[in-house]
This record gives sequence, C-alpha cells and structure tokens, in this order.
Amino acid sequence: MDNASNITNKTWDRSEQYRIFLEVMTWTAVLEIIFTVVGTFLNLWLLGSILTSRDLRVRMRNQLICNLSILNLVQTLFKSPVMTYKAIIFLYRIRVSRDVFCQTFSITTVVEFIQSFIGDWLMVFVIIIFIAHILDFDAEAKLTPRTVKICKVVMHIAPWIVGIIITFISVAMLTRWHPCLLVPYTKLYAFEIAYTIIPTMLAIVLLVVAFVLRQRRFSRGTSTASGHMGVQLLGRGPEIDNMFAYMVAVVVWVLCEICNLVFAFEIKTWVYRGIRFQLAAYLTSDSRVILMVFPWLLFPEIRQRILIWRPWRREATGIDLTMAYGKET
Repeated sequence: MDNASNITNKTWDRSEQYRIFLEVMTWTAVLEIIFTVVGTFLNLWLLGSILTSRDLRVRMRNQLICNLSILNLVQTLFKSPVMTYKAIIFLYRIRVSRDVFCQTFSITTVVEFIQSFIGDWLMVFVIIIFIAHILDFDAEAKLTPRTVKICKVVMHIAPWIVGIIITFISVAMLTRWHPCLLVPYTKLYAFEIAYTIIPTMLAIVLLVVAFVLRQRRFSRGTSTASGHMGVQLLGRGPEIDNMFAYMVAVVVWVLCEICNLVFAFEIKTWVYRGIRFQLAAYLTSDSRVILMVFPWLLFPEIRQRILIWRPWRREATGIDLTMAYGKET
C-alpha cells in the first residue's frame, strides 16, 4: 500500500512539474514576442528620432543612448526570436536534432552575457559624460580633434569588443568548448560580479558624485538650468542635464537585473527557488528593451523630438530648436 502511495505521489509530482514547465514556456513565448514587437518599435523610433536630428546626434550623451538602443535591437531581433523558438519547441513537442537545440541554447547564453557587459558599461559612460557636463569640461577646447574622435570611438566600441572577447574566452574555459556551452549554474555568480555588480556599483557611485557636484554648482549659481523657459540650441546642450533622468535610468537598470543577481548567488549555494523564479529573473532582465526607453524621455529635447518626428514626413532643412519649459529638477 505504501509503495502504491509513493508511486502515485511521484506521478503527481511529475505531472505538476510538467504543468508548471508548460506554464513557464507559455509565458516565455508570449513575453518574448512582446519584447520583439514592442521593443523593436520603441528602440527604432528612439534611434530614428535622434539620428535624424543633426543637433541631437552630435551630443555624446545621445550617441551613447543610440548605442544602448542598438544593443536592445540585438535582443529584440535576434535573442528574443530564438527564445520564442525554444519555447515553441517545448510547447508543441517539435522534434529537433541535438545540434540544433545546442546551437539555440549557445546563442542565447552567449548573447545574454555579452549584452549584460556592454549595457552596464555603456551606462557607466553615460554618467561619466554627465559629470563632464557638470564640470563644464570642453573636450574640443582642451584636446586635439583626433584625440576627441579616438575617445568617442573607444567609448562606443570598446564595450562591444571587450565584452565579446572576454565572454567567449570565459565561456569556453568554463564549458571546455562543450557544444551547448553549458555554463554551470554554480559559476553564474562569477559573470554577475564581473559583468553586472562591478559596473553597476561604479555607476551608482558616479551618480552620487554627479549629484554632489551638481548641487555645489547650483549653490554657486554657475549653472543654467535646462528647464527654464526659452529656446535652446541642442548642439552641446544645457550646461547641466536633468538629474532625475539619470537616477531613473540607473534604478530601472538595477531593478531589471536584481532577480538575475539573486538567482545566480542563491544557486551558488545550491538554493533553488524553482523554475518560475528562474523565468522571472530572465524575463525581467529582457524587459530592459522596453523599460529602458522611457528614462531617456525625461530629457525634454529627446521627448519633444520623439513626439514630433515622423519617418514618413520629409523635414525642412535648418537648425533644430527645442522649447524647454518647466522647472529643472
């Protein structure tokens, strides 16, 4: 009788686990499709709005925002469709070869690590540019044109090159070139420390420094607030940007990564909250492709440009002017 009861309990446990697994795969497919459609639209619109405005695209801050949008498009047009394909394979029990499954798993694993590294360090560079504006550092006046161009190119492409190289080397060492590139769960924390915690903590520290410097400059009355009523040329932009926009950007970025951090460090000690929490960790991280568009709309010039830009409408040539109203926060 006890044996029969044990068999029944095990059968129920397996059926319940399978039901939860199907639920997770369903949510994965649905949300990744949303990320693909909505994320692609939002990031293309943001990218097009900035790049088609001569005065917006010359600002280094806006160029880095465009770089982040391109990174998001890598996910929406590449990683998210692959994740959707994986979920559909499980849901409809589609037979695929082991090589195909390994390739899809490898793609999502490597791209996820690379994205994390690039995005986190681009966010650090965005705040560094903010601090440079607070200190009124004019690179073009203090450096040669060639040096300025080199610095800009390095800030744009260094995270991509370093992230790709380091990720492939690290994953290869941990997996010993296994076809599936199966990074042990107990080693995920190492990637989270190097790829997420270090640059995120640096971004937070730099944000605090920016806040202190900005308050000191305002207290001396040496800043022109971008929120004052008037017409502003957007070439170099106002002396000091809206602090609140950077704070929201960092907070959203951290919130999107927090579940991944918890999962990686708990699994290191063999604590597993279940596949639902694992799904939440992955999907909250992927949600950045949508959520990270909105903090940049807190910059008046970008918000107004997005509202008036229409890709099908030919614009008259001339100087871009933006009316910025309200009080700077």
